[in-house]
Amino acid sequence: MRILHTIYDHPENPWLGGGGAFRTFEICKRLASRHEITILCGNYPGASGEKCQDGLRIIHVGSPRSYITSRLSYSALASRFVANQFPDIWTYSFSAFAPIIASAKSRQSAILECFHLMQKHATEKHPLLGRVAAATETATLNAYDDVISISPSVSKEIASLRGCTKGIRVVYTGVDTSCF
Repeated sequence: MRILHTIYDHPENPWLGGGGAFRTFEICKRLASRHEITILCGNYPGASGEKCQDGLRIIHVGSPRSYITSRLSYSALASRFVANQFPDIWTYSFSAFAPIIASAKSRQSAILECFHLMQKHATEKHPLLGRVAAATETATLNAYDDVISISPSVSKEIASLRGCTKGIRVVYTGVDTSCF
């Protein structure tokens, strides 16, 4: 099976290399022995462009100049990349500050991952840009049939924005017990 996973974050991204990126890469590494997996990430200083690692094809797109230009250019280039791909499954790790615009055809094979909602937080932190992010978040959550969240509380927030619980599933974040 051909799987495309889009996520702005990357574990080595100095601007944003958090838990979502770590989770994505760990899951994809475990699937790589049985599937052809491409991860499309945002660019940052020192990123490799494209490489194969741990059985994964990793592609960085966007500008490495600054955090803001990296996110904006990632949105544009990732949207174009998705439009020209035909994976069996597309997993879209959604970010309200780096959205991917996708056609209805592209969304047919998509699973939208939403780890948290930015709504109130975004508008309080950045009043103008936050309103755009909140509107983008609402529109995106309503555009996809299948949505994954990481907790019942996030699922409840998503259902509230969508007006229904249909298509929303919880997939809990795993714990590496070797860390304890």
